[in-house]
Amino acid sequence: MRLAVISIAVAPSQAVAQRVRGEGYYYSYGYTYSPWQGSAWTGLEYRTKCEGEQVKGMNTGPIKWVIDFRNSSGEPVTFDYGVAARGPGQPISQSGTIAIKPGKMTVKFVTIPSTRCDEGVLTAINKVRFGKDANNLPYAEPDRGKNPPR
Repeated sequence: MRLAVISIAVAPSQAVAQRVRGEGYYYSYGYTYSPWQGSAWTGLEYRTKCEGEQVKGMNTGPIKWVIDFRNSSGEPVTFDYGVAARGPGQPISQSGTIAIKPGKMTVKFVTIPSTRCDEGVLTAINKVRFGKDANNLPYAEPDRGKNPPR
């Protein structure tokens, strides 16, 4: 004779309803994205989101940030970027070169040596090239005026 074993797990409803980081529910730590910021080049935009400090609510650094870059032009774009903490003499925390296809975006995760989200970050974009063969194209001239510091 075989007996079927039935197991019933009892857990508080709060534990069942929780989602882990990465599923989107707790991902923003209560912070939201900034509005899309136009760069000095039409068709190239960015936005930022503070992910918070290492220990939530302690106002200690470093601070984790997410920077989204979006290409709203009709051709591929390649550019250099740099991200630094706000304030005089702050070193660039992260820099590199990004290539984005038309109508797409890319995400960069940056750790900034600051202590609070409301201090913000500076995002710089330069050496912009629009087109498929970016290595053989001249740099595009800004067409929106100067890239204002954020």
